[in-house]
Amino acid sequence: ADTFSLGTSDMIQFKGVTYATGQTTVQALTGTDLTGLTDSFWSGLDANYRHPLERVEDTLYVANINVIGTITDVATTTAVAITLPTDANVTSLRKHPNGRDLIAFCGLTADSGHTRTNVGRIYIIDTVLKDWTREIDVEMQVEGSRLVGGTVYVTYGMNIGYFTGDGVKFLKKQLTSQTTYSHNISNM
Repeated sequence: ADTFSLGTSDMIQFKGVTYATGQTTVQALTGTDLTGLTDSFWSGLDANYRHPLERVEDTLYVANINVIGTITDVATTTAVAITLPTDANVTSLRKHPNGRDLIAFCGLTADSGHTRTNVGRIYIIDTVLKDWTREIDVEMQVEGSRLVGGTVYVTYGMNIGYFTGDGVKFLKKQLTSQTTYSHNISNM
């Protein structure tokens, strides 16, 4: 039904359903059937950008360029729940350690390839207000993120670090891999 690719696509389980983003659609695996969500927003994702997924409380968030939509169950979707500034391109979504907010890591160029070393931005999004409350400029675009034990670990360029609340702190240089998407953090 769609093309799935490392870095562009994402997958998550939410309320007993596995959701996956392809290059242009959001798919739901219910039972043994993979079906696309039919709203035009979910079947018209831009193939040139990433489509990360993240769950906060009882809502699933899906990014497409600078717009974040929500899913509360297979039948209930909101195409545009949160709009970030037009120069922001979401590269990774992560639940904030406070359990309520959402962190949107963004690149500031149309090509958000993982080998790019351009500047980035981080938005803290209040999921109750459905709006961003804080904007943080960072030196490099964050590629992947993972919440482990109350710390949001991030990858950027050839580095791994963590989100401090005010930016990104360097931990270690990666010597063997430039593939730093969120999926790969699980394997490190």
